[in-house]
Amino acid sequence: MLDLSNLKTWTDGLWGVISAPHIVLPLLAAVAIAGWWFRGTEKASPETIALTADYTAALISSASVALHGAMKAYEKADEAKLTTSPPST
Repeated sequence: MLDLSNLKTWTDGLWGVISAPHIVLPLLAAVAIAGWWFRGTEKASPETIALTADYTAALISSASVALHGAMKAYEKADEAKLTTSPPST
């Protein structure tokens, strides 16, 4: 059974999703298709659509960079904890 109170469970799951483009890309495609589908409810200029797309891409990119940085920091902390732990006998 998964221990959802354990941080390692969440980080391992998150790493699995991040490192699996066959999961992430279809999700992004579904969001893009849904956005395209629902855009007809309000007519927007091409400039507005382009600005929105650029803003969304920047948000996704910065979130991805921040997430990768956090995961690397967690891995380094985990490695440091393993190297400073006394050896098991």
